[in-house]
Amino acid sequence: GRRFFNLGKQEEAGPVQAGEGRLSRDNRALLQEALFDLLECKRLLDQVR
Repeated sequence: GRRFFNLGKQEEAGPVQAGEGRLSRDNRALLQEALFDLLECKRLLDQVR
């Protein structure tokens, strides 16, 4: 199954502290996967226009 940014996890629900602005490797991979999926969806939608 696909984790979607661990929705429902509450431990990260505070203000961002110094040094936390960088994405973890897992979150970066998830964002890249989501971006790839969205670009594929756009490509398919553009084909049927």
